[in-house]
Parts: sequence; C-alpha cells; structure tokens
Amino acid sequence: MYLSIKLRRGVIPLIIIISIIITVVIIYNSQCINNPVLSKQSEMIFKVVVDPGHGSIDTGTSYGEIYEKDINLRVALLVAEELEKVNIIPILTRKKDKLYMNSRQKDIRHRPEIANKNKADLFISIHANNFPSSQPSGSQVFYKPGSGESRKLAEEIQQELIKLRQANQRSIKNGDFYVLKKAQCPAVLIETGFLSNPTDRERLTDPVYQKQLAIALKNGIINFFQSKLSGKRQEKTLRTNVSLESNDEHPSYQLYYLTDSPTGILLVKRKLSFPTNNFFKQEYSNLSFKEIMIISAINQLLDPPDNLISPLPAKTKIDDVKINDGIATIDFSKETKTSFSGGATVELYSLKAVKKTLFSIPGIKGLNILINGKKGDSIGGHIFLKDTVMK
Repeated sequence: MYLSIKLRRGVIPLIIIISIIITVVIIYNSQCINNPVLSKQSEMIFKVVVDPGHGSIDTGTSYGEIYEKDINLRVALLVAEELEKVNIIPILTRKKDKLYMNSRQKDIRHRPEIANKNKADLFISIHANNFPSSQPSGSQVFYKPGSGESRKLAEEIQQELIKLRQANQRSIKNGDFYVLKKAQCPAVLIETGFLSNPTDRERLTDPVYQKQLAIALKNGIINFFQSKLSGKRQEKTLRTNVSLESNDEHPSYQLYYLTDSPTGILLVKRKLSFPTNNFFKQEYSNLSFKEIMIISAINQLLDPPDNLISPLPAKTKIDDVKINDGIATIDFSKETKTSFSGGATVELYSLKAVKKTLFSIPGIKGLNILINGKKGDSIGGHIFLKDTVMK
C-alpha cells in the first residue's frame, strides 16, 4: 500500500514524489561531477592533471628527514601555478599531505580516475628517485607504454630538463606504472632527481631550483601542445603553417590584404594562421580565445606576404581588445592615425579589410574601432568610426 498526499484534484503517491526528488538530485550531482573545469578560453580548454606522488603515511623515498612526498608536493604546486599563468588549467590530485581515503590502494586508483573524469589532456606525475649508491644523478621521464603521444610529451619535457641542467641526460623510457597505464590521456612520470645524490638532494630541497624545475616542466608541456596543435615545431617564426578550416560560403579565419590592379584597389584573401604560440603567452592570460585570435589577426595583417599591402600602418599597435556578447571592441594606438598616409580610397578599403578579417573569426558579430581610446575618430580623416558595425 502506497503512502499518498492528497491534492485538490486527486492523490499523488508519495513514492512518485520521492522518486522525482531522487532523480533530480542524481542528475544535479552527476552534472557537478562531470562538468569540465572552465578556463578563460572557453572555446579551447587545456587541462593537465598534476600528480604529486605519494603523501601522508606513504612518504615515498627519503634521505634522513627529507621525504619525497614533500618535494613532490612543493614542485607540483609550483607547476600548477606556472600553468595557470599560460591559460592551462591544472588539476592537482592532492594539495596537502594526505592520501585519498587514507588508503594507498584506493589513492593510487583514484589518481588516474581524476584525469579520466575531468577528461584531462595530460597526466603528469611528479616523483623523486633514490639509489643505494650516491653516484646516479639527474632527472628522467617515463611515459605510458604504447602511447606515441606520451613518448612525445616525455621528449619535450626531457629536453627542457636538459636545458635546465646538463646532468639531466638520462634517457626517456616507457614506464609500466599503474597511474600511467590507467590514464586515458598522454601520461608521463618525472623522476626529478636522486635524493641519494648530494648535488641532486641540495637542488631538490632548494626553493629556487624547485621553481626552475616547475618552469621547465611547464615549458615542456607548452611545447607538446604547440607541436600537437600546429603539427610542426616552429623555430624561426611565431606563425604556424596550419590554417583553420573555412567554409567557402561563409569563410572563417581569413586575412584580407590590399593590392593594386588596373581596375583599382582590391582585397586579397589569405588564410589566418592559428596563433599557437600566442595562446600560451603569459600576457594573454586574461584574454579569451577570440580576443587572442583578434590580436593574432592584426599582427598578421601588419606582416603581409610578398606583393601584398597591409591595410594598417606599420607602426600600428593594439592598446586593448575586449569582447562582450559577440561585440568586439579594439582600441588602436594613436600611431594608427598619425602614420596613415593613404587617401580616401585606401582608408575605405583598409577599413573593409580589417572588418572582413575580424568578422571571419567565428562568434564576432559586431565591431567597435577606437583610436587612442576614443570612439568616433578617423584613421585617415575621411571615415569616422562612430557606430558599432554589425556583421
């Protein structure tokens, strides 16, 4: 027999109401657990799980009163701090000296689960080494067996560790570690040095070296993401050779330059290169992905291909970029106006080129152009930039 609640128009079994409440709670909790951590670049999220090995009763290796677990945590916290500076979301498996449910077995299973539940891009486990002899020294990176991307990540990190210290010449190796095998993303384990080696031990307990180590790990991670995004490491230029796809009817990610012809000035379209390097610059940490795309587009317009003309004066600088509800506001420096030497036609086509370029960035539906912080000014004295231009 069901318990029931009487309403004006009938009777609703109480069990149905309870079932509804339970269902709502389950859905709400599942959304809270599975919702990804959001970054400022909501269109492009990079998440890295940083795993400080050991913790609590599991001290890891040690030398006297120096415990591996403490070094791992200090370095991991610094790595997380460095990643945040370049728009990469760090997810720490622990932030304090503790184990999950105070159990070694449950804890080691929990760590890769954190990466998998958060759909992390990378899993980085930080450890320190030890050896019966004091001779071995240096850092070494192990990667998930059978994973080409994990090996590539290990290579990038090891190269940065070598730059930090020439003693870090140990070869990368595949590592049959539980946390690596269970992570569903590229995963590496870094042995930062040997506590059994006096020089390594001094460095690993030095806050300055710990910071340098964190920066090296961050740089290795950035290099991996850059090589993955662009498909090719760039050594001599900030541009990549990989362009984003576009649709012929509504072209996306395009650059518009000027050229002269017997019939007059024309706009010439080129692909907007993906700003792989710009995305990880610290000065762009508070910008959205679209805002970074705008900056990259303007910078590429200022560096035209051979035989094409930039729509902007060479001395042009960007003072500020903001996007609100799809309306982009870009504030050009006063040099944009003072160094412009074109006539009315050039001004007309220059503004067309800039607008078409910026409107090719998906999500930009309106544009405000300011000069030295002022709205309603003019680049060449012929067209006044007073109103918001809609796509």
